[in-house]
Amino acid sequence: GWSDETLNDHFARQRASADTAGHELSLIWFNRMKDVLREVDKGTYCIEWTGPLQFLDLGRVPISCCPGGFTSYILNHHPRATGVGVSLEEAKGGHPYLLEHRLRSRFTLHSADILSFNLGTQSPDGEVDHPPIAEYKRHFGLVLVDGHYLRAQRAAHPDTPWDRHRVLISQLILALQTVKIGGTLIVKMSHPEAVPVAKLIRMLDLLSQTVRLWKPWSLHSTRGSFYVVAQGVGLGERGDRLQHYASQLKEVWQKLYSGGKQGRGRFMVDSDFDFVITNEDVVETYLHRLVKLATPVWRRQAVALQQWFIKHNITSYVLTP
Repeated sequence: GWSDETLNDHFARQRASADTAGHELSLIWFNRMKDVLREVDKGTYCIEWTGPLQFLDLGRVPISCCPGGFTSYILNHHPRATGVGVSLEEAKGGHPYLLEHRLRSRFTLHSADILSFNLGTQSPDGEVDHPPIAEYKRHFGLVLVDGHYLRAQRAAHPDTPWDRHRVLISQLILALQTVKIGGTLIVKMSHPEAVPVAKLIRMLDLLSQTVRLWKPWSLHSTRGSFYVVAQGVGLGERGDRLQHYASQLKEVWQKLYSGGKQGRGRFMVDSDFDFVITNEDVVETYLHRLVKLATPVWRRQAVALQQWFIKHNITSYVLTP
């Protein structure tokens, strides 16, 4: 954590703002997310603008495409695009649906909560649903994953704090199941230096023809978050493992849902992703590649933090030549 309370307070306000946004603030987030995808697209050329495009938007809150900024950006600029999204209902804590009415005929919205989906390898005892997008296997040329676990939901489920990890794994399972061979995944992650994240990057690197890490200036530039842009999914060095990796992630999901000492779930650990690469091999065979991919992300965050420190007169963190 940060020792400077000013920075801690700033990040706390930022998180609260994102999680409890009213209509006016949701509209601001809606427009910012359009800017984010515009930046990612201009930096990586990740969206195919010629020919028809079918995309899946898994959005900003736990499998929530609302308020709809990513979808709006695509539909406004691609007249032949159609999309599908899954969103937590606003009454249950999701953001309002703000997609322009003139675009809604080209977008199908499903109301659901990712944490109610059965994505594991066993039939659970509790009330867990099948995802409404299960019918779209290998259907989408582009899948957008930008979800995070809301603090409000964390407060409502204090006994299962590992649900935030289950959200990420659930999104990845759905993404690997629904993306077309040769399609593109855009996945939000945080801290590429964290071992589980490094292993997931390696997974996408093996599956895809090209992988880039991109950090937008327009939102959270001071934070550890970034986007993995994987293109040509299923056509990479180990593209033949696409279904295998999805199945292995289901095993991880099961451990997060019903593992642990009391059988009520647990946090993910490094070894959960040894099916991709072990800790030792990350260091011995992948570290150079990881650093090459992540360096632009770290540099951009460092510049953004430097500017933020100067703006707020926090001189103890300012780098000097």
